[in-house]
Amino acid sequence: MRARLCTLLMVSIWASLSASCFRPVAKGTHVVSQTAHTRVTESDVNVTDLVVNLTLEHFWNLASLQVRDRSVAARFLKTDPRDPAKVLGPLNVGFDSYQKQLAQAASVKPVVLFLAHGADPAEETRQHNLLIPPGPSLTPPAFFSGPEVDTLILFEPVSSARHELHRGGPVVLARIASVAGLTGLWLAESPPADQLGSHFYRVQPRDWKKAAVFEHTRCLFQSPDIKLVTKLFYQGGATESLPTDLTAKNWGPCTLNPDPKLRAATVKQPSAKKAGQPVIIAGSYFLASGPPSPFLADWISVK
Repeated sequence: MRARLCTLLMVSIWASLSASCFRPVAKGTHVVSQTAHTRVTESDVNVTDLVVNLTLEHFWNLASLQVRDRSVAARFLKTDPRDPAKVLGPLNVGFDSYQKQLAQAASVKPVVLFLAHGADPAEETRQHNLLIPPGPSLTPPAFFSGPEVDTLILFEPVSSARHELHRGGPVVLARIASVAGLTGLWLAESPPADQLGSHFYRVQPRDWKKAAVFEHTRCLFQSPDIKLVTKLFYQGGATESLPTDLTAKNWGPCTLNPDPKLRAATVKQPSAKKAGQPVIIAGSYFLASGPPSPFLADWISVK
């Protein structure tokens, strides 16, 4: 679903806009949510992309804080994934706004797990009793390889928050629609180890310069008819998206991961002429005949 923004420029849903600039809603149109910054209607929003864009900004806030204060990593690692507001709220990284936007636009809440670099995301979720049971309402998580720590976010339906016990442990569910609508939901027993982590996605160069062209590399098991959606998130909420239908020229050896069965898809994306400090967040996910893959993100330094 797409968020309608009251501006002639393509900016994110966090641009400072007045609610008065919204045009009247057509008769019979259902408004899913509306704030001073955005209006989301039932016919107008791609939930997958909306949640990805919200999460990109949150990753930007987390990364910016890590760059400014390396010691914050220790506090992140002590965060309770089921109650991240206790740690993130006082740090002023916009978590409350992020959580409210997710609830209003997608009816989900974030479960945030911070990991040391190199930790296995699937193993960490098991240790924190965050196994995702099989079911009809599951969707891939979001993973960010940050400056000091990694971040894994799972999405739990707000309506299911009270049903937290499953075989002795909390149930973490998520409901994000595919680009075709509220269909084709992805099923898994846990965030799969062969799809999450920094050894499946990387962006180059690591530093932004004017007129830079970034190269997104994403490893997976190659299959036909796949589209790679790449994103760049800049200070101030501007998100640039590039959907690419992958052809033979995009595929090559995967140098990020030792698994010989994996192939790498590479896509180039030009950067903006200006970029605010201290970071740009890059990310990607695949679209095929089914639902989208996990969203993986990386960071680029801006000096």
